[in-house]
Amino acid sequence: MRMAIAVALVAVLAGTSIGDAHTEAQSATSALPARLRNVDVSQAPGPQAEVRIAADPRSPSRLLAASNSDSDPGMRVYRSGDSGRSWSSEVLPKPPNSVASPCHADPAPAIDGDGNQYVVYIQSGVACEEGGEHVTIRVAVRTPTDQGWRYAADSAIPEDPSGSFDDNPWLAVDTDPGSPHYSRLYLAWFRSVGERRLGFELSYSDDQGAHWSQPRIISDSVVDAGYPSLSVAEGGTVYAAWHDFARGSLFMDKSTDGGQTFGTDVRWPIRERDLGDCPNGRPIPAQRLRCIRSDPTVIADSRRGRVYLTYSDSARNGSEDVFVAAFDSRLRRLRGFPHRVGARERRPTDQFWPTAALDRSSGRLWLCFYSTGAGQARTRASFSCALSRRSGRFWSRVVRVASVPSDETRAGAGEFAYGDYEGLVVAAGEAHPIWTDGRDLRRSSEEIYTTALDGSAFTTGRTRARQVDVSRARGAQNEPAIAVDPSNPRVLIASSNSFGSPMSVYTSRDGGASWRPAPVPADKPNGVCVGDPGVAIDSHGGQYFSFLRDVPCGESEATGLFVATRPNPDAGWRVPSDTVAGPLRPGTSDDKPAIAVDTSSTSPHRDRVYVAWARAVESEIHAIVVSHSDDGGQTWSPPLPVGETTVDSGYPSIATGPGGEVYVAWHPFEQDRLMLALSLDGGDHFGSARLIDVKRNRSTCPASWPIPAQARRCVRPNPIVTVDTGRSAYRGRVYVTYENQAHDGTQDVYLAAFDRALKPVLGAPAGRRVVVGSRVRRLRYRADQFWPAAAVDSLTGTLWACFYDTAGDRTRLRTWFSCTRSGDGGRHWTRIARVASAPSDETARWASPLQYGDYVGLAASDGIAHPIWTDTRRGRSALREEIYTASVPGE
Repeated sequence: MRMAIAVALVAVLAGTSIGDAHTEAQSATSALPARLRNVDVSQAPGPQAEVRIAADPRSPSRLLAASNSDSDPGMRVYRSGDSGRSWSSEVLPKPPNSVASPCHADPAPAIDGDGNQYVVYIQSGVACEEGGEHVTIRVAVRTPTDQGWRYAADSAIPEDPSGSFDDNPWLAVDTDPGSPHYSRLYLAWFRSVGERRLGFELSYSDDQGAHWSQPRIISDSVVDAGYPSLSVAEGGTVYAAWHDFARGSLFMDKSTDGGQTFGTDVRWPIRERDLGDCPNGRPIPAQRLRCIRSDPTVIADSRRGRVYLTYSDSARNGSEDVFVAAFDSRLRRLRGFPHRVGARERRPTDQFWPTAALDRSSGRLWLCFYSTGAGQARTRASFSCALSRRSGRFWSRVVRVASVPSDETRAGAGEFAYGDYEGLVVAAGEAHPIWTDGRDLRRSSEEIYTTALDGSAFTTGRTRARQVDVSRARGAQNEPAIAVDPSNPRVLIASSNSFGSPMSVYTSRDGGASWRPAPVPADKPNGVCVGDPGVAIDSHGGQYFSFLRDVPCGESEATGLFVATRPNPDAGWRVPSDTVAGPLRPGTSDDKPAIAVDTSSTSPHRDRVYVAWARAVESEIHAIVVSHSDDGGQTWSPPLPVGETTVDSGYPSIATGPGGEVYVAWHPFEQDRLMLALSLDGGDHFGSARLIDVKRNRSTCPASWPIPAQARRCVRPNPIVTVDTGRSAYRGRVYVTYENQAHDGTQDVYLAAFDRALKPVLGAPAGRRVVVGSRVRRLRYRADQFWPAAAVDSLTGTLWACFYDTAGDRTRLRTWFSCTRSGDGGRHWTRIARVASAPSDETARWASPLQYGDYVGLAASDGIAHPIWTDTRRGRSALREEIYTASVPGE
């Protein structure tokens, strides 16, 4: 933004001047919890505004903030040693070679990995009242051993000989000890020389700000831009964002070599345009004179491979709203964004000057901003915050953190209202928003306030996820499967057995809120030709549907495994004429297939599709075999046996690891054991099988147990193998969830965990069984948990397990489908929570002879689990057993 110094700096420094405090509720936000205390940070004469904050990565209780302060001869700095409960306030000393009364503005604090503190800001080379074009960037430094602040150099960046105007500085530090650029300072700003804007510039320092690299222009072209932002990811990648006013867009770029070079700018168009007398901005009722702008912030979450961009923009109803966009680490846009943060508005309200920060340990994104009421209340703004559920797509309610709203339209308010930005940092799980506040304007003018937030007040208010009837088909459905698109978590596919209707694949384009069915293979109306469905989606959105089919249809001379494919959810399914193993031979019996796709970006076999199943050819003994496809399911490798071929086996599951490892778990019936095997060459060879656990107690049901809830069909261990392929602390960990008989004769769900090489970590192989889930209090009666499914959310590393649970019915006949999760690699689990609001009863006279079938489904992505199960709540109607699902948040 091009202005004379007398206008630009004085405007910045004028800050906010907030009118009398009012306590009316804001319609778009929720009230501040009583336990959150607002702290007056500045307690200084005159107005303070435009504040930012940083935390010490070594000692999170140490905080550093800085703001403009009109009445002071220098920049005002605030320090806290007790996590923001109390603060000291001081004015920075005058830099060397400064004029008597220099203008100063735009502070940006930072703390490096050694505890050194920095504050950068802009300062004029002449007295404020003289105006001019000599504005440069100062860097104040304070080491842990210093008694006060000092300046490493006269100016961070030398002034242009003809006079230059440096504006909007942003300071970031590489605090990752594993980075090749550990403790490097990065400084970004905009420079103008005369009437010419040079672009978005960056420089770095490796000696605590004493010397700086030659400035490099990040932007691909000369821009009329402002409001830069930097974020340094783990490993040292630098991400930058800025607002190009002339092109009406936000831009992003990244550097992988420590800021020496940048790539091609990535454009993010916005709706906002200049309005009225606001150059590069627009007026809103709460800030008509100073106006507001998009103020983008870039946040890198390297552990989950995400980059967020937060900003404000003009909404369709004429208000200003806050948005978040998400990208992968290569700055490719993720589907489902931008996402507007905040409740649906009945009348226009404004949210503006957003600031964002990431809780790196949990992956949750904090976003804070001013939020107004509606109608006449749009002039009153309360600083407010919201918290995401790790994915940036699902957000808590917006909570007011300022206990008193501000009004910049009242008598005595400053000309420049709230200024241009506020601050936020997350340290040790606590968020520390900091803002300009005018609750006591008559006594002390504008002050800087803060508070500490732990996330407990930031909930959606929903007690149970909404359940959706997926199938809506006549007759009984069971044995469902589900998959989520890794490139677009809003896309899911599912399927199930169907008795009374043809088998279908169900597709959702809205995250599981609604579904549409499509019959896929040739089938008779009563569904007797096909069964045992499985679904999977590759990293490009290609979809796979595995199923068994009797040939000829309904006569069972042979049963073969087929895999149908389609390139995207809008395309038609291609159903092959041959089985995975080739032309079907009479006497072949394929059974219980499992399908998986290797979607790991670090795998040499990415997007290879695997199927594992039990196969017998003219024999009563089923062996576990694996086949794979590298051409999207067009052709398949010959079936490869896994484990012993002389023992009748079944119920395989298959999963892939981050390096292309392939894991298969199965149940050798006659041995009463559960086994696990590993391939390190993409499924071409498997090593010796490892024992997971021993199946307890034989019964009248072959290789299974009768329980009251499923006495006819019985239940089996059903081992499910899953792998953490994300960037959590448990990356590469292999999990197997399974069912086994407890000491009291009931069924429990257990977990075994291994490292990537199948060395036991937890559970029976490590010497002590781990029961999945916990309860508020121990049950005083017996209950069964059976047919478990499991999935790992690669974004968060959360391990989910879901199953039928008879807790709540002492007869053990009725079940409630329930889930639990672990965030620490399976060692501890949350309380078992019902997902189904209504019980199911497969012992009723009208129930299908197959009852619940042999398995359920579960997928997890972006902080959301998608369980899918057989449900009898509509059993007395023509629909009988239906397939239900729900979207269950991980927080």
